[in-house]
Amino acid sequence: MAVKAQAFKKKNRIRALISVCLFAAGIGLVGFALAKLDKLPFSKAAAEEDLAANQDLFIEQQDTFVNLRNVLHIPEAPLFSTGPETSTEFQNLAEGDFIGTLLIPALEQSFPIIHGTSDEHLKEGVGHYTQSVMPGAKDNCVLSGHRDTVFTDLGDLIVGDLLIIEMADRLLTYQINGTRIVDKEDRTVIVPTDHAALTLTTCYPFVYIGNAPQRYVVTAALIPNE
Repeated sequence: MAVKAQAFKKKNRIRALISVCLFAAGIGLVGFALAKLDKLPFSKAAAEEDLAANQDLFIEQQDTFVNLRNVLHIPEAPLFSTGPETSTEFQNLAEGDFIGTLLIPALEQSFPIIHGTSDEHLKEGVGHYTQSVMPGAKDNCVLSGHRDTVFTDLGDLIVGDLLIIEMADRLLTYQINGTRIVDKEDRTVIVPTDHAALTLTTCYPFVYIGNAPQRYVVTAALIPNE
């Protein structure tokens, strides 16, 4: 009986110890949760950090753009969007004509923009969807490119990155506000918008043999004149 009593007391001590440990762990989890709560996106500290990060990213990509402009011998021009929203030089534009140059500072890449999205046009650079508006106009300007040529690294872009279009009479700066993956038959990619928008689209997955079943989409909004 003494042995059983000792065993019972030992079990009680173990249970008590486990209870204390669980209680302490519970307090720890509550403290951890409260600490995390302070870092949620809606907290003031997080908002200030995000703002500072975006400002740093913007400045960094401005510097990258200046370097790209020097390499490509683009004349000096303001970084922000300049010129009228529409341009008369595009009224008689034919498929296959050169529109301008797409510069992507975050990737340190630039590509010619060709009016039209046929296979021949896409071999020359980025294709402009003919049913969409011209760059800079109030609506959705849609550009397409092959995933294995011009848009191989499109998936590396993030919200806040810049997309710059250099044209004969102006320089347009867009800022990325979203990315998504859609079915290849999804027509929301080309829907009109109530603001000057830019949409880049390419086949997805990026590494895929045959006709890709989806599309990778990057959306951006025009940064207006200051």
